[in-house]
Amino acid sequence: MKRYLVAVVCGLFVLGLAVGGAGAARALQATPTAVGVVDLPKVMEQLKEQQSVRAELMGRQEALQAELRDKQKAVQTLQGDLDLLKAGTPAYQEKEGQLQKSVIDLQVWSQFESQRLRLEEQVQVENLLRKISDTIGRVAGESGYDVVLFKGQNVGMRGENPQQQNQLNLRYVAWNSDAVDLTGQVVQRMNNEFSAGQ
Repeated sequence: MKRYLVAVVCGLFVLGLAVGGAGAARALQATPTAVGVVDLPKVMEQLKEQQSVRAELMGRQEALQAELRDKQKAVQTLQGDLDLLKAGTPAYQEKEGQLQKSVIDLQVWSQFESQRLRLEEQVQVENLLRKISDTIGRVAGESGYDVVLFKGQNVGMRGENPQQQNQLNLRYVAWNSDAVDLTGQVVQRMNNEFSAGQ
């Protein structure tokens, strides 16, 4: 009887380990992950806000070019005035000083404005990428996705600096079902929000 009791206890112990182990194994198994994709180049191409930003930056660049031409004409006028004066006279020296100052002012102004426009473009791209990321997060959360991968390889506006380009070199998804592609939802949401904000 004692042996029978020991055998039953051992059997129950082994059975308990097996049942408990199976339950623990099930508990340790990862839950399936829902993965979505976004075609970022397509998002950037179709966003009304990006088109608006690009048009605004192009307009500002054209205005700067027109202002640069005006300033260059003023320098050429000073050079023409200087050519009419006799070298070594006080009037010549005064006009030469004005010309040198104008040339330096033009160079400084041109470099400053070009740099300012480049920085503004970088800020605009970074803001847009931040908005896209936030919108992807909201759309993914509402649609039940745990992870969203980028579908395209490169994206951006013209003239990015190397740091931004490195941020935009994206992992490529070899294939995906249309059911997991959130690109259209992201574009539609951002375009609606942009239109509502105008």
